Amino acid sequence: MDKPHLTQAVLGRALGISQPAVSRLAAQGMPTDSVEAAQQWRAQNLNPLTTKQARAQLQSVRIPSTRHEVATAQALADHLGKLLEAGQEVADLLPAMRQALRAVPFDNRDDVPMSTPLWRVLLAGHMDELTQPDPPGTEPMTEIEKEITGWICYALAAGERWPE
Repeated sequence: MDKPHLTQAVLGRALGISQPAVSRLAAQGMPTDSVEAAQQWRAQNLNPLTTKQARAQLQSVRIPSTRHEVATAQALADHLGKLLEAGQEVADLLPAMRQALRAVPFDNRDDVPMSTPLWRVLLAGHMDELTQPDPPGTEPMTEIEKEITGWICYALAAGERWPE
């Protein structure tokens, strides 16, 4: 007795993928004669994160908002800036400020502007190195060099460690 013919559409429904996806995978070597053989091939040959099921699971996961981290860092920066303007001491608040800065994701760090006095306090241990005049004949910094310097200053202000 012959086995019933397994069409790509039927195989696709059994695997949870479309018929065109079955066709593409078959062209890559996936067997189409049984659901079990196709499942085994997919498990051995496909990146699990590229499957339809994995994409559906990833879409259902809520990515936490960065608004809270940015708002927290901004509120602290504003508060410390006002204290500094009023001539008050902020040393006890610097660990909280650095922690808030570290919590801000890299791509959102430009969203936390800080006053010049706050930058000076946060970078106090590094100001000598940062304020050295350029030797005569030095070319002006390029835009990318300025951006990298900003990243470094932010990381130093946040108290982040650099790899040795």
